[in-house]
Amino acid sequence: WFGRSVYAVGGSRTAAARLGISEFKIWISIHAISGAMSAVTGMLLLGFSGGGFVGVGDPYLFTTVAAVVIGGTSLLG
Repeated sequence: WFGRSVYAVGGSRTAAARLGISEFKIWISIHAISGAMSAVTGMLLLGFSGGGFVGVGDPYLFTTVAAVVIGGTSLLG
């Protein structure tokens, strides 16, 4: 149910509203899940590196940007 609701809101907001899907609840849920997953990832990186420092994510920067560019997203905004 949840995945179909997310797909419906992402595909057509008007159609999702006509189906009775609360767009606000879906957006809040997705952002909460994204924040929780980011926090878990940060804790795992902290445990993996053995301590917190500014450059902990530097090895992952290039691969992330490369995936975005290969996916076709504009880097200009």
